[in-house]
Amino acid sequence: MPDILVVDDEPAICTALKMSLEARGFEVTTALTGREALRALCQRSGNGELYDAIILDIVMPDIDGWEVLRAVQSNPLWKGMAVIVISGFASDPRDYSQVTRFNAVLVEKKDDFTEVVGQLLERLLAARARTVHG
Repeated sequence: MPDILVVDDEPAICTALKMSLEARGFEVTTALTGREALRALCQRSGNGELYDAIILDIVMPDIDGWEVLRAVQSNPLWKGMAVIVISGFASDPRDYSQVTRFNAVLVEKKDDFTEVVGQLLERLLAARARTVHG
């Protein structure tokens, strides 16, 4: 069962994503801040395990999503994880180019974005599995 880390400072978003992803068979851990996310990543990798993917909000009060992305990309253990960036403010084309630079995918928080995130996550993880195994 793939392990997913969901990071968003809005508890309702974390809950909605957790419920949606668990219904698809994912194991989900949530973090409400960038600092909590980095702590969870460190703890998991310290135990010799990794998350399969991160669902990450950009606008957060302590450590923002860009800083978390930089930390993920700079750590050789974490660099290969699939990353889906979620944002309610992704209207600037620079946001899209920034996300692409981090080898991530951007999904706007609108309409039924939890369904979009779930479908995208399944595709990303299936593609990574094919690359690794085949």
